[in-house]
Amino acid sequence: MKKLLLLSVICALAAAMPLTAAAQEQVYYDITAEYLYNAAFDEAIDYGADATGNVTNTVNTPPQWDRAGVGTQNFLGATFQYGTEATAYGFAIPAAN
Repeated sequence: MKKLLLLSVICALAAAMPLTAAAQEQVYYDITAEYLYNAAFDEAIDYGADATGNVTNTVNTPPQWDRAGVGTQNFLGATFQYGTEATAYGFAIPAAN
């Protein structure tokens, strides 16, 4: 009798799953622009497409961002434009996203 009851409950839950999954569809909203200035790092690029050389131990701060507590010892904080000839610690920057 217990097995039959357990089987009935499992079947009922399995039958209800598709209904609850469809009813709980989530909608996502991108709120990045409201909370982060220059979130895409496309303004005030530190190393553009025409930049060359190897960049190390640099901390450049995007406009209106705070870098409090960030040191410069073996740290790289900069924005590079895709396709630049500049490298970051010897690593090439991708040509495209």
